Amino acid sequence: MSEPMTPEQEQAIRDRAATVTPGPWTVELEQCDCCDGLCGHGTYVSAVYAGGERRNEFVDFPDEDWQFVILARTAVPALLAELDRTRRQRDAVVEANAQLLAREQAVRAERNAFADRVDTLTAVAKSNKRHVQEMYRETVRLSARVAELEARPSRAEAYRHLADELRLLQGVEPDGVKVAGLYAAELRVRRMAADAEAAEPAPIVPPAQAIADALNRAGAIGIDLDGTITDHDTWSVIWDPDAEKWAVAASEYDEEADE
Repeated sequence: MSEPMTPEQEQAIRDRAATVTPGPWTVELEQCDCCDGLCGHGTYVSAVYAGGERRNEFVDFPDEDWQFVILARTAVPALLAELDRTRRQRDAVVEANAQLLAREQAVRAERNAFADRVDTLTAVAKSNKRHVQEMYRETVRLSARVAELEARPSRAEAYRHLADELRLLQGVEPDGVKVAGLYAAELRVRRMAADAEAAEPAPIVPPAQAIADALNRAGAIGIDLDGTITDHDTWSVIWDPDAEKWAVAASEYDEEADE
C-alpha cells in the first residue's frame, strides 16, 4: 500500500496541469506503407492534435507539455493509488455508518420493548391499585362489622339481662302466683345464660397477660430468692415503681442496721 499523497505533491500536479496545452488531446494514426511489407511497423501515431493544432514533431510541443508528460508517468499511478485509498476510506465509513444504523435500530427496538414493558407494568400497577383500594374498602367494611358484632351483647349477657328484668317484675307484682311463675322463669333464663356462656369460646389471652392476671389475683408483691411468688417485700426480688425496674428488697435486719 503506497503512502498517502501529501498536499505538496497534489499541489505540484495541479500546478503542472495548469500550464499544459488545454485538452482534449487526440492522436492521428497511419498505416506503414513500406513496400516490402516486412518492416512490421503496422499502425503508428503520425501526429498529435493538442489545442486544435496538429503536432507531428518533438519541437511542436512546448516544454510545459513535455514536463507534464514526464510527470504523468509517476503522477497518474500516485493519483490512482490515492483514489483507491480514498475509496477504501469511503467504504470503511459506509460500513461504519451501516453498523451504526443497525445499532440504532437495535436500540430503538430495545427502547420500544422497554416502553411496552413500562406500559404493561403501568397497567398492572393501576389494576393492583384498584384491587388494593377494593381490599381497603372491604377491610374497612369488615372492621366496622366486627366492631358492630363486638358491641352487641352475647347470648349469655342477653339472658342475664332478661333474668334481671324478671327479678324486678317479681318485686312489683302483687299476685303471688304470678310472682312464683316469674321466679321460675328467672331460674330457667339464668340456667340458659350459664349454658350459653359455657358454649361460647373462651377468649384467647396472651401468655404474658395470663401471668399478669394471675399475679394480680394472687396479690403478689415480689419473687423470693428461691423463685416463689410472695406477698411480702423482704428477702424478695420486687418491682420498684419509682426506679421502674426489678430490685432486691432489703431485709428488716438490714434496715435496722442501716438506722
